[in-house]
This record gives sequence, C-alpha cells and structure tokens, in this order.
Amino acid sequence: MRFLGGFWADLPLAPQPGQGPPEGVLVHGEGRVEVFALGRDRAQKSTVQVWFNGDMGYNCTSKMLAEAALCLADPSCHSRPGGGMLTPASAMGHHLVERLQQAEGGTFMGFEG
Repeated sequence: MRFLGGFWADLPLAPQPGQGPPEGVLVHGEGRVEVFALGRDRAQKSTVQVWFNGDMGYNCTSKMLAEAALCLADPSCHSRPGGGMLTPASAMGHHLVERLQQAEGGTFMGFEG
C-alpha cells in the first residue's frame, strides 16, 4: 500500500517482470516522431523528424539515455550555453544528435523554414 495524494492505493509504480511488450515488438517495432517549433515572432519555423527502429518505450529510450550520459561525460560534447536548467539539446547540441545517429536504430532529420 502507498499513500498517494490523500488516498491509500495499491498501485505498482513500475511494470512487473513479464509485463512489458512482447519480444517481437521490442525487436521489430518502429516509430516516428515529428516536432514543430516556432520562434517568438512566429516567423522562424523548424521541424525535426526522428525515426526509431525497435520499441521506442524500451530499447530506444535506453539507447538515448546511454548516449546522453556518454556525451555528458565527454567534455568535447558540451555546447557551453548560458542559462540554468538545460534540455539535452541545449546542453549537448549537435554532438548528441551525431551520437544518436551513429547508435544503432535512430535517424534524425532537421528542417528549417
């Protein structure tokens, strides 16, 4: 039992062993994510498309996490932006994208305009 927001609940916080996706989905799954961004004046537009081979929730997430950790450990990967809290893209920039493209299973394509 756990106390959550004033209520006792018997909810597991993570999947139990064997509750994940089937092996075929982990190996043969695929996905695509498209991100659209507008500048403050709405004149500058950017689009990024990312394709993944393998299950995005398990295999690809762990690969992205590992590559980000390796990039953070490598001083040449830091893009040295100013500011406080940073996103992975603002902290590591194109270095992280290059690492992710070299890692098995991911393709990143960016478009501006």
